[in-house]
Order: sequence, then structure tokens, then C-alpha cells
Amino acid sequence: MNINKNKGGRPLLVEGQKKSYVVKISLDKGQYNLVEYKAKKAGLKVAEYCREASLENKITPVLSPEQLVTLRKLTGMANNLNQLAYQANIGHLPDLRTTAAETLTEILTLLHQLKK
Repeated sequence: MNINKNKGGRPLLVEGQKKSYVVKISLDKGQYNLVEYKAKKAGLKVAEYCREASLENKITPVLSPEQLVTLRKLTGMANNLNQLAYQANIGHLPDLRTTAAETLTEILTLLHQLKK
């Protein structure tokens, strides 16, 4: 007698391929129609399309309060540099190189801090 008799049906999935978590999202009619259209266009089911879209998209995190402060300082310095360049162009700043170099050094330092 054969104990391992094939009962028919779909073969079981390997543990890594099995989807065991369900995530629900709420969409209005327009959003759902758009997702459904994009899924059809991609040749996927709506669930597969949503899964791929959520896993492949890159979400940029919100800036921390420290980064926002640094960004504000950087914006102010960029405005100052722009005003220095304007003054130099109309001939009011003979010694612009030293001032501009110092400002650019500060801007680069803040950019490195913001990048961290």
C-alpha cells in the first residue's frame, strides 16, 4: 500500500514563499480604480501590484529637528552669499574673496552635518 499517495491539488509552497500576513488598506473609489488600472497595465493582480509598489518604493524620512535647524542656517547663509555676490558684481566689495571663502566653508560644514 502506498502511504504517500498524491491527493491532487496545488503543491504546497516553500516556507519563504508562503504569505502569512495580511495588511488592509482603505482606498476611495478613484484611488482603487487607479490602482486597478495600473495593476492591469503591469499585468498583475491588484494585491500583487500593491505588494510590489509598497516594497519597491523608497520613502524619504522626515527631517529631524536638528536637521531642520541646520537647513534654516544653510538657507540664511545661501542668501548672504547671494547678497555678497550681488554687491561684488556692482563693485561695492573689493575684498570679496576672503568673505566668500569663509561663507562657503561654513556652508560646506553645514552640508556635511545635514548629510549625516
